[in-house]
Amino acid sequence: MKAKKKSTKKARLVDADQVVPPHPSAPLNDALKALEEEGVVAALRSTKEGIADLLLNTDHSLSIKLAVVYGAGLIVEANDEEWFSLCAAEEWADHPKLKPDRSDPFRAVLRMAVGFDGRKADSTVHRYYKALSPLFREKVPALDLPRLIREAGGIEKMRQRPARTVEVGGPAAVMETVSTTKETTDFKAWIRVEPIADGVTKIEIVKLKPRKAK
Repeated sequence: MKAKKKSTKKARLVDADQVVPPHPSAPLNDALKALEEEGVVAALRSTKEGIADLLLNTDHSLSIKLAVVYGAGLIVEANDEEWFSLCAAEEWADHPKLKPDRSDPFRAVLRMAVGFDGRKADSTVHRYYKALSPLFREKVPALDLPRLIREAGGIEKMRQRPARTVEVGGPAAVMETVSTTKETTDFKAWIRVEPIADGVTKIEIVKLKPRKAK
């Protein structure tokens, strides 16, 4: 039986033929290109310096550091070779309880970038994760991070934003059916989902049809 070939697909963060925009975006392009060329571990080690002390900082230097860490997360999620390289980094040896979890690559790159210095590091990882993991789940491009952080008023204000929500609606007859159902019932449903906007995903139940019991 042939062994399954591991993915070595590169998650492209900056297109090779992309026109580099003017300052202040140019440093971010350079940082993300360096991430792709040097590899995840080297980039995270370089980013580590000072990142744990910048939580309340809203300047562009923090945005670039976080975009590199975020971009590293996108890479290790898509690329098994980079993931194994991350897991093999010597920093994990003294912290087996914090070893990387394949199902949560963003937390792993945050930990590598922030470090393992007790409660302070734990708190910083938690705060960055809470602020940025919704964007990571949506696969927002790393290049967009500085703008999104700036528009939110900084990473700490981004962290404090309410959790994203789902609003469900539909025609009156459908919503009447939903609200008056007296017992657990299986339905076939036709739904319409709108892209997330301002932290809200809107779902419209267009039509419901009870499933016949088998």
